[in-house]
Amino acid sequence: MSDGSLSQDEIDALLSGSGGMDFESSAAAPVGNVDLSGLQSAINETIDAQAANLSSLTSKSVSVDPPTVQIMDKESFLSMLADEVVLVQMGFTEGVQADHGYVVSLDGAVSIAGAMMGLDGVEIDDASINALQEALSNLAGPVTTAIGNQADTTIMTAPPEGQKSPKAMINLPGGQFAAVTYTVNMEGATIQLYEFFGMPVVQALSASADPMAGMGQMGQMGQQMGGQQMGQQMGGQQMGQMGQMGMGQ
Repeated sequence: MSDGSLSQDEIDALLSGSGGMDFESSAAAPVGNVDLSGLQSAINETIDAQAANLSSLTSKSVSVDPPTVQIMDKESFLSMLADEVVLVQMGFTEGVQADHGYVVSLDGAVSIAGAMMGLDGVEIDDASINALQEALSNLAGPVTTAIGNQADTTIMTAPPEGQKSPKAMINLPGGQFAAVTYTVNMEGATIQLYEFFGMPVVQALSASADPMAGMGQMGQMGQQMGGQQMGQQMGGQQMGQMGQMGMGQ
């Protein structure tokens, strides 16, 4: 006959069924959308400077429509391009290390390089690619400066390297990256120009644009730790109550 006290096995069984509560497990923090506001701001504030630089180099009137900035992967990026393109890479090497470059269709490359060289039409050869590299370096200058200012660092770029290539063969960042689509209007020629940035650029600008982001992560950690401590305290209280019940009986 039982003396009314609870055995350790019975106490463990009661605890394991206490409301189905699991204080040590917690839902993973949801992954939010990538913050592109910093990069978008840097691009937007340099549009006039980019247009002025290209106008000065080509001696033509140039305007640039408000660009779009989005996160893409290689497949989605390639779907926007013509079959053959010119790729000009000028990666970020200091301050922020990341892939960076431009892609333009052959027609667009001919329009820009021809204007640079004072010719109505040019072949895509070493001379025209060199002219295109100079033009795109002058477009990249204001953007690079603006990104460095926002990220509070000095960004250095590698010398531009251009090549004509089928779009499927161009070298792009792995995984996801930021893609900027420009519509450049140059005295009757409308050129679609694409710029890409590796994710370290986006991350550097996101951190500078949202200094409280780290505090939010710390808050989530605090909530998780608080839940674990509460679970331990409640478990201890239940053990104590059951022990008192056993002693009283």
